[in-house]
Amino acid sequence: MSGQPNRKFDLALTGRRGGNVWTIDGEPYPDANPLSVQPGDHVRVHMVNHSPVVHPMHLHGHFFQVGDAVQDTVLVPQHMGEVTFDFIADNPGDWLFHCHNLYHLDAGMARVITYVQ
Repeated sequence: MSGQPNRKFDLALTGRRGGNVWTIDGEPYPDANPLSVQPGDHVRVHMVNHSPVVHPMHLHGHFFQVGDAVQDTVLVPQHMGEVTFDFIADNPGDWLFHCHNLYHLDAGMARVITYVQ
């Protein structure tokens, strides 16, 4: 994917082993504010994992690029691990972005990516 993004999100993944709250930016789903994009946006998502466990983060409705790889799920390493991915907002709707450890999803580690005009 070439060019610079026109929409950027810096997200902190938080939680702790044995805890029952896992969040993105301290906001548990479903109460978290959505991440708003517009059709055609080049979106860059940067995540820092502040927790002691790996998070397989999955985006519905889109594929994204991490380096040269195109995928829909990426592992974010524990203990301040970082991952950045880019995607083109080309599938309007409301799409869940969440940790694929389902007990983390159930405990709040998700956001909705929503299209706005």
